[in-house]
Amino acid sequence: MKVIFYTHDLFIGREHLMPWRTLIEVAKYFQNAKKWKVKIFSGEINAQFVNRFYQDINIISVPKPSQELAKTIEKENADILYWPVVWRDRKKSFSDINSFKGNIIAYFPGGVYNITNIIKAIPLIGIKAALPYVFEIITPKSFLINKLKKNGFAGLIAFSNFTFNKAINAGWIENEGKVIFPGKGTFQTISADQTLITDLKLNGKKFFVFMGAPAPIRGSKYLLKAFDRFASKNKESVLVCLMRKDPDSDFSRFNDSLNKLKNQNNVIPIYDLLSPNQLKGFIDNAIAVILPFIMIPSEIPLTFFEVLSCGTPILTFTNGGTSEYISGCSLISRPGNTNSLSRNMEEIWENKALRTQLSLRAKELMKNHPTWKQVGENWANFIYAIL
Repeated sequence: MKVIFYTHDLFIGREHLMPWRTLIEVAKYFQNAKKWKVKIFSGEINAQFVNRFYQDINIISVPKPSQELAKTIEKENADILYWPVVWRDRKKSFSDINSFKGNIIAYFPGGVYNITNIIKAIPLIGIKAALPYVFEIITPKSFLINKLKKNGFAGLIAFSNFTFNKAINAGWIENEGKVIFPGKGTFQTISADQTLITDLKLNGKKFFVFMGAPAPIRGSKYLLKAFDRFASKNKESVLVCLMRKDPDSDFSRFNDSLNKLKNQNNVIPIYDLLSPNQLKGFIDNAIAVILPFIMIPSEIPLTFFEVLSCGTPILTFTNGGTSEYISGCSLISRPGNTNSLSRNMEEIWENKALRTQLSLRAKELMKNHPTWKQVGENWANFIYAIL
């Protein structure tokens, strides 16, 4: 069996992020466990055809848009081609793969967005960047599903039940699709390093944790505003912000919002790169981790699985399949609604019984969540079902 995965912008350093992590893990399973031949093609604007390897998986950068892509894929003579689709692909011709002789399986790396998420995102990312999502919302989802049928797609994989149900309701045949969640790692098994917690004199104290890059759509602006309101009533409250540094990270907006807080002394920003053990220490000791995504580019972020596997509740905003999946072990606010988020902070801060209940539910959810090996098996079994 020869399998090709196509994706967009799998730059060096992104391999551990979603959705690329899923493709890497599935490709590893195909190559190592099934002994199939595997390649990942990454479409990149103005790229050259470049070969590289990551964990023994061959990743090939290809230019886009490019007439050469169709020829390149055709020459591979593969049995299966996995192709990413989003709801705003309604105008896409799929000409790059019309000449492919094998079976094509669509996969949804992104989620389903609603108008509230988009409205709250516009001030953060600008109207130009938000317009494709606006068009996505107002366009019937049957447009894309009919395109997939017309272009001969043999199957469809969604990363959440929410997205899959949207596809079924839009006309996709249920037994020709499958929900396969991203996998869980072994984060909950590593030892926790609490040295920093001790240094910050947080031992035995209640505190919230925010973790992630300062990208505006991650909602740190709304988080700080909500926490400031909460901290005005709860003078002993603490928010620890573990700020991840990506190659293109810009902390100016975050720092500007932080400096305007009335209660900025209750916020502890940490910009240093922490080890997994140090992260585990903060997650284990937090009463909740706040992940206030305004929009989630790829469902479901693996951070959610890491946090919940430790039994730590999550506070977040509504985001399609992600928030639906974790709803039983999280407190979910309306997108960008700082009053709602502040009230949820208050509730989980004061209610120990609620924290215990959500913690038990989180562990139970992750106990039944698939490992990366099981995810690879599911992707392989779906191929057999289609063939």
